[in-house]
Amino acid sequence: MSFTYRVDHAARRVTFTASTTLTVADFIEVFEAALENPEFDPTYGRLWDVRPALDPLDGRQVRAIAAQYAARIEPRLTAGRSALLVGSDVYYGLSRMFAGLSEAARVEFRVFRDEAEAVAWLDELGERAATGGG
Repeated sequence: MSFTYRVDHAARRVTFTASTTLTVADFIEVFEAALENPEFDPTYGRLWDVRPALDPLDGRQVRAIAAQYAARIEPRLTAGRSALLVGSDVYYGLSRMFAGLSEAARVEFRVFRDEAEAVAWLDELGERAATGGG
């Protein structure tokens, strides 16, 4: 698996961090592993940090990830936000493509280049959930 993940209950966030090489299976495998983990809370914000990835995926692979996500992951989530943190123009474009393909999902996706902005966007959701807001 080319991702690691960490559950942070205090921040109400799960951070997925990529290694240098990614495959379609890597995205699905790490998310399925997280969903099976009793520490994982599907209402937490999710930060996907793919900045370490060196070899970009192609459009066909992004469509495959979106299709697998819709079929295998989305039905097991209730709602939430996922911030896609990227470090290159190529991954920015591919991540925007994924977010577009996933527009019908109950999970809101947004692409960021700046980690502080991504975390602040996720924290908005965590603060609302912690205070009982919508």
